[in-house]
Amino acid sequence: MGLFTCRNCIHNPAQGLTFGPGPGFCLQWGALLKQPDRTTCKYLHRKDLPHFLVREAQVEHEAEFAANRALADVETHDDVPASAFDDRALPRAERIDPVTRAVANYYTLAAAPTVPLTRRSRLITLFAGSRDARRASAHACLVRGMGDPQSRHEWFRRILGLIEEVDIEFVVSPSDLIGSGEASKADVQWEIANIRLAAVQEYGWHLGREELKFPLNSELEALAADQKWDGFMAKLGELKGEWADQIWASPAADALHSRLPLKPAPLRSDPEPRFEGLGLRDRWVQKGASSPPREQN
Repeated sequence: MGLFTCRNCIHNPAQGLTFGPGPGFCLQWGALLKQPDRTTCKYLHRKDLPHFLVREAQVEHEAEFAANRALADVETHDDVPASAFDDRALPRAERIDPVTRAVANYYTLAAAPTVPLTRRSRLITLFAGSRDARRASAHACLVRGMGDPQSRHEWFRRILGLIEEVDIEFVVSPSDLIGSGEASKADVQWEIANIRLAAVQEYGWHLGREELKFPLNSELEALAADQKWDGFMAKLGELKGEWADQIWASPAADALHSRLPLKPAPLRSDPEPRFEGLGLRDRWVQKGASSPPREQN
């Protein structure tokens, strides 16, 4: 698998070099990727490493495909027409899986110009905390893709959430594998661990925090080099608190505090809603009141 194909781009968040067979979905172009291991574009954003470590290679890739407006064949450089997502139009053998469909639905909900940044950010949390390997990858890539000055406050919240789950174990299903056997499952585990860490490193670059740009200490590097997965994950659990402290000590945290309300919002005091068409009458429950049973109309 090529490092500069759509499989290794954060805009195709639910696939990787070792996981996610079949078509993918590109959030950059809103297009179905029928052959993600053969397509690329000049806006590719590698997911295996933070951008500041691959800047020179990234510039070369951008120059190589500068003449292509959108998606292109990675070998021939021919333009690849963007295919809109319509699962019904695909042959049965090419139907996309539920995780890729979830990414496509996220694009449908989040890409509209009228959707505010706060709502777009909250949609990302639908992928948070998952024990599914591909959803864990999608969450890390979506958080990383928030690197926009206009969304820095929401990015702050989402990166803290990602750090909180950086040591959460996830399940690699046989259907997720491109290869086969236990070795392939191990490859997926390490690839997704690197995807999560690259998101933290890239955020550390934006903050100018060396501790986040290079978060692996000597012990963690040794565990990764020896492929000791259990020890590696346990060490991540010990370090994630330090990483969160580094973020809270940054100017981004001060900017966040300046946007918080000075007092909590008042309790809702709307009139009791009534849904006559449902055959049930719902009662609005005020703070301190017990929950009354629903009454039949």
